[in-house]
Amino acid sequence: MGRQKIIEKIEKNINVNDEEGVFLVIYDFYKENVNKIPERFYKNLYLLFEKYTDCHFIQKSVIECMHLKSAFIIRELVRHYGGNVSIYRVYEKI
Repeated sequence: MGRQKIIEKIEKNINVNDEEGVFLVIYDFYKENVNKIPERFYKNLYLLFEKYTDCHFIQKSVIECMHLKSAFIIRELVRHYGGNVSIYRVYEKI
């Protein structure tokens, strides 16, 4: 049996009631002595974008998702690679 992909591991461990709405995932990888985001993070993030088409970039470190579950999966991916992350629910777009 091959090695399990990080995305599959995260999906198995997400336990959230999915909700539709607008959710912003805001993340940052700033740490002392680290000045770049791991390449594998972006590779896995784009794989998630292919699978969960309700998510897209607003800007470099801000992702908009239309489902809470997608936002949680991205949050766990960021945490896996050592980033700081928050999810915000948007009640109204102006």
